[in-house]
Amino acid sequence: IPLYVSGVNRFTRTLQNIKSDCRYIWPWEAERDSASTPVFENNFGFDDSSCLRIDSRGAGRSCWKVTTLGPAFGGDPFVGGTKYKLSALVKTSILGGKAMIAVRLHRENHGSVFDIQGYETFTSAQVLQGDSDWSMLKVVTPPLSPPPDRLHLLLIQEGSGTTWFDNVLFEALS
Repeated sequence: IPLYVSGVNRFTRTLQNIKSDCRYIWPWEAERDSASTPVFENNFGFDDSSCLRIDSRGAGRSCWKVTTLGPAFGGDPFVGGTKYKLSALVKTSILGGKAMIAVRLHRENHGSVFDIQGYETFTSAQVLQGDSDWSMLKVVTPPLSPPPDRLHLLLIQEGSGTTWFDNVLFEALS
């Protein structure tokens, strides 16, 4: 299982090779429909031999995600008025829909943390379709005030085909 790391996520850190305090490690997890298969790829990547992949035979939506960022999970509090940027290298093959990345967030006193439909979502303006070589996708939030109390990173595929995600970076912008 690949782990989320601060800095560039190249998906080389897994539960099998972690030696630090396990209370503060969080895995990437898959959200999928019955036609898709999320895969931790360990023999292919942009600049190494690992990445995340989604294969799908159907028209549905699947994603790799991290849902454990923020003070609710032992992380540092988000700072009000800050913009956040998510970037990733993405490659597609025979993609009948589209691939994109997104930041989804919840703010305190803005609905239930258990109602994902009530979260705010910011999606990359650029999407990939069909066959595309490694391309940098990015999304930048507006200044967030009040700041979020939890934040999700989403690597999304809609439709049939294959998408690879690598070198994922989430960062605060000044």
